[in-house]
Amino acid sequence: MSKLNEHTIADLLDFEMDEDEMSIPSGSEFSDQEEDEEHFFSEFDVPNYNTDNNCFDDIMDWPVECVENTDVLPTSTNNIHVDQNPIIISVPHISLLDNSPVKTRSKRNSANSTVSTPSSSDQTTPVFHTTVNFDTPRTWISGKDNDFCENPPPFLGDNNMSYECETPFEFFMKIFPEKLFMKIAMESNIYAANNNRSNFKLTVNELKTYLGLNIAMTYLRYPQLRMYWSSVEGIKIPFIADNMTNNRFEEIKRNLHFASDEERVKGDGYWRVRPVLDILHQTFHEANDNSEHQAIDEMMIPFKGRNSLKQYLRNKPKKWGFKVWARAGVSGYIYCFEMYQGSDKSKRSKFGPIGDSVLRLCHDIHNLNIKLFMDNLFTSLPLLTELRNNGIFVLGTLRLNRVKNIQSYLVAGKLLPRGASSVATSNDNISVVRWVDNKEVHTISTYAGALPEDETKRFDRKTKQFIQVSRPFSVQQYNMFMGGVDMMDRMISHYAHLFKNKKWYHRIFFHFLNVSIVNAWIIYKKKTNNNMSLLNFKAEIATSLIAFNKTTSKKRGRPGATDEYIPLKKRVVTKTSNVIRYDGSNHYPKKVSTNHPPRCHDADCKRRTRYICCKCQEPVCPECMENFHTKK
Repeated sequence: MSKLNEHTIADLLDFEMDEDEMSIPSGSEFSDQEEDEEHFFSEFDVPNYNTDNNCFDDIMDWPVECVENTDVLPTSTNNIHVDQNPIIISVPHISLLDNSPVKTRSKRNSANSTVSTPSSSDQTTPVFHTTVNFDTPRTWISGKDNDFCENPPPFLGDNNMSYECETPFEFFMKIFPEKLFMKIAMESNIYAANNNRSNFKLTVNELKTYLGLNIAMTYLRYPQLRMYWSSVEGIKIPFIADNMTNNRFEEIKRNLHFASDEERVKGDGYWRVRPVLDILHQTFHEANDNSEHQAIDEMMIPFKGRNSLKQYLRNKPKKWGFKVWARAGVSGYIYCFEMYQGSDKSKRSKFGPIGDSVLRLCHDIHNLNIKLFMDNLFTSLPLLTELRNNGIFVLGTLRLNRVKNIQSYLVAGKLLPRGASSVATSNDNISVVRWVDNKEVHTISTYAGALPEDETKRFDRKTKQFIQVSRPFSVQQYNMFMGGVDMMDRMISHYAHLFKNKKWYHRIFFHFLNVSIVNAWIIYKKKTNNNMSLLNFKAEIATSLIAFNKTTSKKRGRPGATDEYIPLKKRVVTKTSNVIRYDGSNHYPKKVSTNHPPRCHDADCKRRTRYICCKCQEPVCPECMENFHTKK
């Protein structure tokens, strides 16, 4: 087995090392724990050599590519040409002790590759060009703060979006446009026809009434749906019951659909509601300007029915449901979202499945110097570097095992008193801060470090009182701007759509209907300076939607296929309480004039009568008065 000269490798990698820091035993093989080292050398198509782990800590993860160049370069081993972006290291020919073919192995490619070494009779000297798509190796400096600690990058976005909206309904229609109502009405009619319900006809105006009633039910809550149409006067809600019958409401609910079978896409688990999600994804972007501080977090759509995409998150208030990645501003406005469908094993990148989701969520905010906040589920060094290259600065909490050997550059938490912090910054300006509160807190950022510090109030368990504790700048920024998605969750939970439904896509639709309303409410307050409550805002939208299906007169003749559905008003049935009915005083018959006399309310009588009880206001025959008011 041939071996390389240790000084040659040091020169090739532009690395300064002492002789005792590096050893390359001849003929050694790679162990299973050294996958990164093996990958690095296998890409050079040279024999597998084992190196000291301390020697190449910072270069083992570099993606490299070796290509053969037939150009003649100087044969000096010290002649190394380095280009930038990407770095091109021109490596002269490395002589081997034998001329046998060299086989390399790589776990990323199971097939062995063979490189034949040139003979002395070759006229040209082969050269390996190593293309490395990264900057200089990352090194950490203990105690150094971030370069932007005194002057964060300025926000480059604008706030020039103009609105011609004035009322809450107009702002809502900007988020939930007319084409979405038309799409839902069309797909619902197609779904009903395919299921042998050809008599079902849903118009756009009737759909608006149906959605308006659902919005009203989020703040007028009953445990059962039929209670809104109750015959008991104290339970029935005329605002809902007088605009649509219970049977018609249930019929629309049964046929409500959003996508046809022709729109099904293989691999998309949410295809049944995808047209709605695509339209809302577009309107959320177009309806509001980007703010400087935004956060990425996960949302949960509660659902406990049967669906393979259902997730369980034990730390969430609603543990079962559909998971959504969302990007929101400090106000809670959702700018972008993505339904979680699990990791795609066929598409792997250096950022991981979650990192790829973050990059997709940030597709429209490049080069605006937006400050993006995220928790330790998302943060990683490759992701932060990629976002910074796109003009997005990140601050988030950190899992220490994602930054190799960072513990050795930070002061141990046991040596720091409460409120103290330790910082380390890399040569490419990525800062890691350790802060000691009740426990250790770690943050990583491309623009925020430990300074400037401020003070915050914390409870001291020993003295049983509040004390002032120093707090680094990164923790202050994180606490101030991280809660955008949680703010949206809280606004939705105030007036959530709580009625159960076996159709999982209905739950997703009504969740995003509520998100659209909250987004419209946030824009309305921002543009009109009107501090209207969310309850009044939803009530205005519900009233405006329900008004679309109201008609003053009924059309004569048979209804056509395109006629609006006109709800039939039921006769009002009054029932008095048993306390008044059986009190035994002042119950006298009273004759009323009516062309359609009702039936007697006495259980033993089936006749119609023009008499009512003057106290109970119920139709009762004079001869049935005693029996009706006697408790059995």
